[in-house]
Amino acid sequence: MSVWCPSATTRHAIWWKTIYLSLRRNAFDFDVLMDDGYVRRAGIPAWPTTWFVDRNGYVRFVKTGNTSKLEEEFSWRVEALREETGSP
Repeated sequence: MSVWCPSATTRHAIWWKTIYLSLRRNAFDFDVLMDDGYVRRAGIPAWPTTWFVDRNGYVRFVKTGNTSKLEEEFSWRVEALREETGSP
């Protein structure tokens, strides 16, 4: 998913048209989220940001930015959450 964060309504319309035309021209078939400032208000510091949430809905780990060892890095976090709850 692509995320764009325009800061003004006019820019929003211009950017949406540009994005729409680019998606069609390249035959891309995926959703695009147009943000109206939520990312800034929510304090999301970087893209991508991944939240690891436990069974009770609490954020236990936050990973910001890319990683070249995605499976390795995410696996131990998921395993740690499973161990806390006793799930297989």
